[in-house]
Amino acid sequence: MIAIPLGPFRLSGRIDQGGMGQVWHAVHAATGLPVAIKLIRDDKPELAEPFLDEVRAVARLDHPNVITVLDCGRIDAATHTTSQGRLPLGSPWMAMEYCSGGTLGAAPPTDWAGLRAVLTELLAALAYSHARGVLHRDLSPDNVLIATDSDVRPGMKLTDFGLSTPLSRAEPGVIIGTPAYIAPEQLRSELGGEGPWTDLYQFGCVAWALAAGAPPFGKDRPAAVLALAHLEVDPPSFRPNFPVAEGFEAWLRTLLVKDPKRRIQHAADASSTLLSLDGSRAPGVGVPVSWQTPEPARMPARMVGAGLGIHTLRPAPLVGRRAERDRLWSALREVNAAWAPRAVLLHGPAGVGKTRLARWIGARAHELGAAHLLHLNGYEGTDGFASMIASHEGVAPEPLPDAPDAPPAGGLASLAATPRVKRVRRFIEGLGTGRPIVLVLDDVHASMDALALAWALTADPSALPVLLVLTARAEGLATAPAEAQALAALVAQAEVLRLELAPLLPAEEQELLRAGMGLSPPLAHRLAQVTSGNPSMMVEILNELIARGGLRPDPTGFDAPPAVPLDLPESVLAPWSERLARFFERFPQPVAARESVEAAAVLGERVDEAEWAALCTALRLSPPPGVVEGLVRERLVSPVDAPGDSIVWSFAHGMIREAVLRGAREEGRLTRLHHEAATLLAAEVDVEPMRLAAHQLAAGSASAALDTTLVGIADHAEYRRWAEVLGGVAQASAALAALPSSVQDERRLFVDVWRAQAVLGGASGVDGVDATALAARGLDRAIDESRDRGWPETLAAALIVRADVHRFAGEGAAEAQRLTEARVAAWGVGDARLRATIDLRLARIALRKRDVEGAAGRLAEARGGFSSADDDYLAAELSLAEAELALLTGDTPSATRLAREVLSCVGGSRTGAAAALHVLACVERRLSRLDAAVAGYRRALEVYEELGDAEVVTVIAHLVMVLLDRQRLDDAALLLAAGRREADRFGALGHRAVLDALSIEPAARRGEIVDVEVALVSAKRLVTWGYRDPSLAAALSRAGVGLAGRGHIGPAREVLTLSRALEDAPAPSS
Repeated sequence: MIAIPLGPFRLSGRIDQGGMGQVWHAVHAATGLPVAIKLIRDDKPELAEPFLDEVRAVARLDHPNVITVLDCGRIDAATHTTSQGRLPLGSPWMAMEYCSGGTLGAAPPTDWAGLRAVLTELLAALAYSHARGVLHRDLSPDNVLIATDSDVRPGMKLTDFGLSTPLSRAEPGVIIGTPAYIAPEQLRSELGGEGPWTDLYQFGCVAWALAAGAPPFGKDRPAAVLALAHLEVDPPSFRPNFPVAEGFEAWLRTLLVKDPKRRIQHAADASSTLLSLDGSRAPGVGVPVSWQTPEPARMPARMVGAGLGIHTLRPAPLVGRRAERDRLWSALREVNAAWAPRAVLLHGPAGVGKTRLARWIGARAHELGAAHLLHLNGYEGTDGFASMIASHEGVAPEPLPDAPDAPPAGGLASLAATPRVKRVRRFIEGLGTGRPIVLVLDDVHASMDALALAWALTADPSALPVLLVLTARAEGLATAPAEAQALAALVAQAEVLRLELAPLLPAEEQELLRAGMGLSPPLAHRLAQVTSGNPSMMVEILNELIARGGLRPDPTGFDAPPAVPLDLPESVLAPWSERLARFFERFPQPVAARESVEAAAVLGERVDEAEWAALCTALRLSPPPGVVEGLVRERLVSPVDAPGDSIVWSFAHGMIREAVLRGAREEGRLTRLHHEAATLLAAEVDVEPMRLAAHQLAAGSASAALDTTLVGIADHAEYRRWAEVLGGVAQASAALAALPSSVQDERRLFVDVWRAQAVLGGASGVDGVDATALAARGLDRAIDESRDRGWPETLAAALIVRADVHRFAGEGAAEAQRLTEARVAAWGVGDARLRATIDLRLARIALRKRDVEGAAGRLAEARGGFSSADDDYLAAELSLAEAELALLTGDTPSATRLAREVLSCVGGSRTGAAAALHVLACVERRLSRLDAAVAGYRRALEVYEELGDAEVVTVIAHLVMVLLDRQRLDDAALLLAAGRREADRFGALGHRAVLDALSIEPAARRGEIVDVEVALVSAKRLVTWGYRDPSLAAALSRAGVGLAGRGHIGPAREVLTLSRALEDAPAPSS
């Protein structure tokens, strides 16, 4: 049949059709990865809402044993027509990961080991889901899918969350669920009483069925008979189909207790007991030492164009905050050890992730069975207590005693003694013993109730094992003096640990925006600039973009055209705008106050007071006396430590600055502000080019902005800061988009070349051969157009980077050919630095081949042509290449001197420092000081890893050679695995070939002949590449001799032939 297009997917055939809907097989068009598409029947419109509930529930979950939802939407007219009506117009659909193994009901385990593995995976899924407030409510073997080893993520997959609707939507007296597996509380007519224990009863029925062939009360009986059995009949005798561990039946019966309160309450407890039955693990006790567990398997490839439909449903992942997470977990362990309360206050501006972090500790503790979890939202007001209790008990909220009309005269202590607070305290006391409680009190600046409860729980240190995690916004406390005073009293009384949350670090921003939200690097860079590390702002702006249809698929993630503004929704900014308006009205000259603060906001998140004063002078503005002091007092800005005599302050929240700028934009002042700022910054000696270019672009000077951005990109590229280069490319693209379309600008091709260079450097988020292919396509277009238009400078630049693509691919001859072509083009430019750069690259090819004469000649030409180009960075590069040449000829003193000279003068270039450390380690290795060599390689490796530089693979290869020389084969194997991952990430097939060649000796020693043969296929590329290395040849020689001694003559012969080819190098010249 003809493939049916559905968004980024192509449907190929129907897998299943039931009473509720259809399931189709499909592939993701860009990657070819298989997916399953689920949709409801067109004659069942009443199923649309439960279907959407399932999408909402599963989109919140990210666990290897819960089915992954990839996208959702509704069938459009084109898909309906192409399917010839088989896909109903307007029907909701969702795309999920494909599981080729069918259902667990059709392929149950056949022995105890298989059963235990299946049950453990399902309990892990339930523990994760319950900790995030999602109940399944319809567990059965047919609602578990099996992903086999041929699928993307093998394992059990909990699916069909269609009944996981909020309790508020359930109807009294309506029984939902699969009759053979339904829990007693689901059958009772009264509303509520369902919770994690409900899923665990159903899970007990599933476990019984998997072991015995049928659930405890059968499955082919009338629903009424089954219902009565679940309500009143004890489970029958247990007769498993295969031997099970002793105690398994007793464990099953604890899951099938009729009374929910006497049943196992936590999936983690059930899992711990299950694993202890056969001694494979001791039962879990208390709070684990660490909250960290191995990273779960994730979808290995980004599905380009998929995920937009669920973007607003899926919570942003928690990134960074490692120290804060460790401290919170330590506090929970302290509570468990002392069996006494402890309070932690997460403080900071709105949107930095306080609530996200507080919810994380609660969810993680619940998931691991370390604690009960309660959550109180301060903005729920007097209803918060009732909602908290109802949510935990799975019942409808019941009214509590009324709060007093006014706070009692005795402050928090008196409020803590009121009947409503006492009632909540008794509820917490009644949660039982055996584990602590994590009580999240969110936004306490809006709830005197929450503060009173915190006082009641901490006033008596011996009372309860509760970890109270409070969150408060700095600006919220500024407008709530009574709550601020009460919080101060609580902090003093309870010795509250205060954790101040700052905005995300730049690397954390990029992790959230690119890996977490799937954005392209250019859009991630733009969004990071606007939001200054505030996760909430990132989410709000992205949601606004999605609502406006401003996102588009791109090979590197979701992107937005440069002309599309990144604006916060008006509803989000309105409170800030109103607060600022009230602040400005306090001054005798409110307009002057507003416009002076606008001048500060246009300079950036951080404001240097001297720079601000100069800009105000240029704008002929006189800031009213006390305006900065007032901003500080109102917590709209805060002072920042600065070097020397500088006075610097920053806006307390990105939304404050955005509200100020939006006011200036709406009243037509913003363009002039940017123009004057650009003029001011252009006169500064050390201005950061990207910052200046942003003002030039916002002022309407697109051509000047493009020139300035290209200067900034070149600066970042010199130090291999590829993420910053890619950010500059995004800014340059915006400048190009603002130029007239008739302009045929050579600078456009330079932008393409820099983009390709950054992609090769690993900054794009596209890994491996996909990255090199993406870079090659852009470069080939730039080369062709440069030749057609007679632009030698862009032609030379594009050819140099294209040579890098060949180097990564291990195509030595093609690399040299591209550089030779670039050298010819460079002669038409008259750029001494460009020619020297090309000669240096050609010298490095000769060094790889151990061609001493060729390398010396190229370096001499580079040094000669370089004399007129005053460039410290290139001088250091040439010195390092000369050091490598000296090392090749055995002149270790010269190699040492040159490398140390570079190390002493590279200044801020960490790349230069790493390269010098690498050369010095090679000197130590040449002098047989192997311990010093290992230490030196590890220092260089550490710097390269922090930089994310592809040279990390070369250092790993050299370190492995030392380890092999010392016969530390296990250490070498571990490092080889890491090196291969890095080589694959950068698409460096040539580097990968070196590592594969190095892996032959450990594999041969272990007798793994298949691994030897596989590695040989890749390693033989080195001969074509022209690579030579005696140490590698020696390792291969040892491996070949060992293989021959064990009788593996064929592989031995191939390994020894490769060894001789890599040893065969031109003789060093004197």
